[in-house]
Amino acid sequence: MDIRWLDPATPDRRDIGGAVAVLEAARVADGQPGLTPTVTGFAGAMRTGWEGDPPFVAVAFDGDDDADRDGDRRVRGLLELTLPTWDNRAQGIAEITVDPLSRRRGIGRALYAVAVERLRSAGRSVLILNAPGGSAGERFLDALGVEIEPGDQLRHQDVTALDWAVLNDLYADAAAHAADYEIREIPPEAPDDMVAELIAVISAVNDAPTDVRHAEPDQYPPERIRAYEAGEVGIGRIGYRLVAVHVRTGTFAGYTGVGVDAERPWYATQYITSVRAEHRGHRLGLLLKIAMMRLLRDREPALRTVSTWNSPDNVRMIAVNETLDYRLVGDRVTGVAQV
Repeated sequence: MDIRWLDPATPDRRDIGGAVAVLEAARVADGQPGLTPTVTGFAGAMRTGWEGDPPFVAVAFDGDDDADRDGDRRVRGLLELTLPTWDNRAQGIAEITVDPLSRRRGIGRALYAVAVERLRSAGRSVLILNAPGGSAGERFLDALGVEIEPGDQLRHQDVTALDWAVLNDLYADAAAHAADYEIREIPPEAPDDMVAELIAVISAVNDAPTDVRHAEPDQYPPERIRAYEAGEVGIGRIGYRLVAVHVRTGTFAGYTGVGVDAERPWYATQYITSVRAEHRGHRLGLLLKIAMMRLLRDREPALRTVSTWNSPDNVRMIAVNETLDYRLVGDRVTGVAQV
């Protein structure tokens, strides 16, 4: 078996294509919802990552050394390893995916060993492993003997089936509780004078229930805000952001963000929604989410599905999402290895 780290600056298109093919084959074989990244999006993620944390990607081939370069160079498995830079710097986060045609041949364990080696070389000691619930990946984590905990839940909203009469009533009721606030859109690149307020309102996400991936509070320096903006372009998404502004003080009281897949504009991802503690009780989360739905209705007419991930312990946000017709479609588990 030959395992190679891909160069994010100049990856071979065949290697990227092979990695995406494995992700799609595994998604279908395990009956998982959602979308596989496009080749362009996967390559972009390797360069920019999510909020400036690009993953290190290794792929496994059959054969040794460069033998497969002149023969079978089909990717059999891949490792995506993220080493967080903004916070939780003792950790690494890994996802290991093996082609369903090549499972039970030791490829997953070989990729796991590579992840551990890279993690240790970076001076880190905790490896977080994510896998879709009920998948071969979950069974692999169990076979490794790592501690497994419930992970985030995936919900989908069917945009084509929304009852706008109900949503408009919900919006009017929320707006009545938020008379001191107004909704404003943040441009794709926020002006410098908005960044401090964005940091403050996004940081309120730390009040939500945490899990093993967040041993430390999330940190949002200005560089992370700019990395998020660049990353949206890099991974091929069109980003939308709204804030609820306290009119009298100009304070950003609430925030929500969504990214629409630029190549598949029928699919979007709901990101963080947060409300600062001193501004809670005004239904700003619900107001922001419906305002975003209205914005997307006008700007993205091809949109059909919005996805969102929530910790199962975040019951308040789950309740808001289910009020807006998000329905549970899947989950993932998290394994924790002390290495």
